[in-house]
Amino acid sequence: MTGRSNALNALPTNTTVIVGNGTSFSNVAYSSSGGTSNIISRDSNGNTVTNNIANSLASNAGGSTVTLTAASARTQIFSGTGASTLVLPNANTLVNGWTFYVNNNTNNTITVEYNDTTTLFSVPSASYVQIILTSNGSSNGTWDYHWLLPATSSNGQVVIGSGTSNWKAATLTAGTGVSITNGSNAITINATGVGITWTDVTGTSATMAVNNGYLADNAGLVTLTLPATAAQFSLIRVAGIGAGGWTIAQNANQKIIFGSSTTTTGAGGSLSSSNANDCVEILATVGGANTTWTVLSSIGNLTVV
Repeated sequence: MTGRSNALNALPTNTTVIVGNGTSFSNVAYSSSGGTSNIISRDSNGNTVTNNIANSLASNAGGSTVTLTAASARTQIFSGTGASTLVLPNANTLVNGWTFYVNNNTNNTITVEYNDTTTLFSVPSASYVQIILTSNGSSNGTWDYHWLLPATSSNGQVVIGSGTSNWKAATLTAGTGVSITNGSNAITINATGVGITWTDVTGTSATMAVNNGYLADNAGLVTLTLPATAAQFSLIRVAGIGAGGWTIAQNANQKIIFGSSTTTTGAGGSLSSSNANDCVEILATVGGANTTWTVLSSIGNLTVV
C-alpha cells in the first residue's frame, strides 16, 4: 500500500486489512483451519443469503448440571436418566437475541436457571424449547422461551396450560354425564346419563331404570315398578298406547308427588293412567332408597293412590 491513511490508526490490534488490487473480492478467501471459506457479503440492509448455517451442538448426560457461557454451543441435548439443571450465561456477556435450544431426551425434567441459579422454568421430558435473550441489562437478563411439541405422547393427550407454570401433555377428565375414549390421534367424547332410552313394554309388568322411558303397550294393565334406588335428579318417562293403560308401583318408603297430591308412601301407593294414551315424566327430587319422585309433566287425568 502506498501512502498511509490516518483511519488506519483507529483500527484495533491484529486487524486484517484486505486491499483490492484489481482483484475481485469473490476470489479472496480466508480460513483459519485450512478449509475453503469465501468472505461473506452483506446487502445494504445488512442481510446475508446462504444455504445453511449449522449450529454447534453439545451432548449432556441426564442428571448433570451444565453451566452455559458465551462460548457454549447453541443447541444443548440432554439424554439418559435423572433430573438435570441448565444454568444460563451472564447476560452482560451476550447481545440481545442470543439464542439457545434445549432438547430434553431424558426421562426427567431439566430445570433452567438464571445466571444466579434461581429458577426460570422447567423443561418436561421429551420436550424441545427455544430460549431467547431479550434484555442483557443485568447478569440474569430477561429471557423469553417458546416450545415445540414432544415427538411422542400417549393416546388422547393434548397440550394443557396451568396458567402459572409450563404446559403439559395430559388427557381430558370426564365429568358428570360425559364419557371420554382416547385413541391414536383421536378423542371421542359422548354424553352419558342424559337423554332417554325407550323400551316398548309389550308384557304386563316391568321394573323401570332411571333415565329411561317406557311405553305401556298391552291390552291389559301394565304395572311399571320404580327402581329400588335412584340418584337425585334421575328421570323416568311413561307413555301409554295399549288399551289396558299403566300404573306406576312403588317400593317401600317411596312416594310420588303430583301437584298438591302425594301417593301413599310405600308399596301401597301408586300413580296410574285413566286413559290408554296418558303420559307422565317424573324426577327424583330426593335420592336414595327412600326416593321421592315429583311429576314434572303429565297428559291425562292421573289417579293418585
